[in-house]
Amino acid sequence: MFLTPFALSLAPALAAGVGKFRVLTRLLDVTTAEEASERSSKMKDHVIIGGYGLAGHDLAKALKDFDIPYVIVDMNPENVRLGLKRGEPIFYGDITSPDVLGFLGASRAKTFVIVVNDQTAIEQAVKAARSVTPNLHILVRTRYLQDVHRLSEAGAADVIVAEVVTAAEVVTTILKMNGIRDED
Repeated sequence: MFLTPFALSLAPALAAGVGKFRVLTRLLDVTTAEEASERSSKMKDHVIIGGYGLAGHDLAKALKDFDIPYVIVDMNPENVRLGLKRGEPIFYGDITSPDVLGFLGASRAKTFVIVVNDQTAIEQAVKAARSVTPNLHILVRTRYLQDVHRLSEAGAADVIVAEVVTAAEVVTTILKMNGIRDED
């Protein structure tokens, strides 16, 4: 218990340093992306989900419902443990690391979906994925419209903008409240 803060403080180095800190991954009780390499080596045309917050969880559920193969990677040990409890193919790792993406089979994947909240990490993950496989379809979720050009330039094929989706939902809700249907 007393080692938990220490172990968590080393988490980024642990993920980026792939395999150097096996003892700490055992303390954190998570499976690393390096360990995922064995399991994902047979995967092809799968989806890599970067982030297991609400969007990552919902995406995983939809993919599972339609039998689309996927693997999840997250840097938050709590998210990883939660995913493991739910039976998800989830691993602890840094999506900005080309090595981690390689372990997850990025060169054989169909799509890499990035749904983390750290805007810097999103761009770094896009660049890391591009360095591993230039033809990978990369879809990212970002908060602001102003990020679209930068992320597209970095190599994202699709950029979903949270503030645009939210604005559209607000407009739709208000119009429905005022008796205007989708067909109108």
